Amino acid sequence: MKILSAVALAFASLAVQAQSTPTPTALERYKADAYFWQMMCTTAFNLAQSNASLGQPQDKQSDWQGCIADGQKAIKTDYAAALKTVRKKPAAEALKSVQVALMSALNGIAPDSEERKIVYVQRQGTLNSKVTEAWARFEVEQ
Repeated sequence: MKILSAVALAFASLAVQAQSTPTPTALERYKADAYFWQMMCTTAFNLAQSNASLGQPQDKQSDWQGCIADGQKAIKTDYAAALKTVRKKPAAEALKSVQVALMSALNGIAPDSEERKIVYVQRQGTLNSKVTEAWARFEVEQ
């Protein structure tokens, strides 16, 4: 009986916490999902490289191309919802710049043919810097 009471108390506590957690705004969801997909697709690419160097086949976790496609689709949906919440025209333009930078960064996870590792790393740094700069511009314009 004590165990059942403890389980019931734990579920009640979780229910109260869930009710007190605010729902993220469309803009917060967009920003969080953007970083999530960048991180996940980069991780999938790195895992695919590791698997290839070990002679292992690609699996669902290392499907970086599928991850990029899923990420682009999710971010486009989030962008459309976030854009509807932006009131000022300069902020809307800045958010569009964020979207362009994010799509470029996701597409940029794919290496160019014959690209050397150091060039790839530099290109990734540049793409990520453009995303950071675009977010900063949006924050200023908002």
